[in-house]
Amino acid sequence: SLKVASVEPMLGSILRVLWTEVEKLLSERLARQHPTLKHQAALLINNYDLVVHTLAERGARGEESTHFEQLLDQVKTVFVEEQLLADNGKMISFVKQAEPLLVPGAPPEDAAKVDKGAMEHLTREFYDKWKAGIEAIHRDVVQSFSNFKLGMDILKQVLTQLLLYYTRFLDLVKQAFPHGPPFAQYILSIPTLMNEIKHFSRNF
Repeated sequence: SLKVASVEPMLGSILRVLWTEVEKLLSERLARQHPTLKHQAALLINNYDLVVHTLAERGARGEESTHFEQLLDQVKTVFVEEQLLADNGKMISFVKQAEPLLVPGAPPEDAAKVDKGAMEHLTREFYDKWKAGIEAIHRDVVQSFSNFKLGMDILKQVLTQLLLYYTRFLDLVKQAFPHGPPFAQYILSIPTLMNEIKHFSRNF
């Protein structure tokens, strides 16, 4: 008869094959049935979260559990970025393009390439739509995740990332207009945005 010591590696190998097939089913077949990357990420998050919790409940903490926890964190990051790109894509793109041009020590000709007209337009647009945008994020997250704790975690990540992008955007405004921009009245303050984010985070 086989000894227990020789059976355990065999079971471990079988489990690894099983979880590999589960991962392929979720990521390569089921997720691709959804039209957008955001919806694909939401499906994977819900299912990976279920797998992680199932393994934890059965005391199967180990290599497989760690693997799915890592996958869960990766797709959370994808969802957060895709959620923000849906409503704030122009601002995010502007931040990523303008930061290298306005980095301290950059030559003056780089700073001259920054589109200040676009900067003003984005500032006004965010000022007009920021509250409705946060409400839309809240609705999307509620509809995307059935697990309350998971949904709250994702919501906080999305809103925190929004705050970080907006802070980076305002830093660019300050660098482009050292003496203050002519559209200063349309700049939403960081404390105002933070208070609204705290409100939604508490009430999810």
